[in-house]
Amino acid sequence: MTSQDRNEEPRFDGARVLLKPFRFRAVPEDTAERNARLEPMIRAAWHSADRGGRTLYETAAQLRAAADAVDAGRDLRMPGIDISSAALREIADLVLEWNAGRAQRLLDVTPTSSELAYRFPQLLGMLVGYYGQDGTAVEEYPDDPRRSLQVVIDDWHPRCLWYVPCVAAQCQEALTLFQTEEALRRFFLREHLGDSAGLPWLEWLPLIIDVFGEHMRAHHPPRWTA
Repeated sequence: MTSQDRNEEPRFDGARVLLKPFRFRAVPEDTAERNARLEPMIRAAWHSADRGGRTLYETAAQLRAAADAVDAGRDLRMPGIDISSAALREIADLVLEWNAGRAQRLLDVTPTSSELAYRFPQLLGMLVGYYGQDGTAVEEYPDDPRRSLQVVIDDWHPRCLWYVPCVAAQCQEALTLFQTEEALRRFFLREHLGDSAGLPWLEWLPLIIDVFGEHMRAHHPPRWTA
């Protein structure tokens, strides 16, 4: 990998996310089958864009840039993904066209677990990193979930403004989206290896919201410039 490839690696982050269904799997030769596999990740990319993230136009531009890089024989740093430049350009066209008629595309859709995971990046990162196997927070306070959350806060403080509110918001979204103990447990624990510090999920997520809110009120009063 050349220094140029390394410096340009972040250029393809959106393309990597979109191509995740093909990691360590053959890219289907049949266009319809390939597009069907891509559909959940395109929805995830669209939903992220709708919240202010990378737009589908930017993702399509990355796919085209990746195709140019493949033609030039450069390393894209996409482990497990073997795809031609022609396929990358066809996928870019698909992404550009996806917004047309999206209301109809979203009707009666059953989202995938991987697709939904992109709604909870910071929350899943915390639940896996601090509370999953060998998680630092649960190791330090295995019998005190409230105190274990202080480990997380201590690591983030004083940068809490950039981490704490979004995690609390994702907790509330999870409660709204999954609704039941079984659904929360299935998604966060069984499918994504996050843990709940020994509490039921319907108690755990509100506790995170409460503890994080208490910290923000005590140490980070509202402040911004006009």
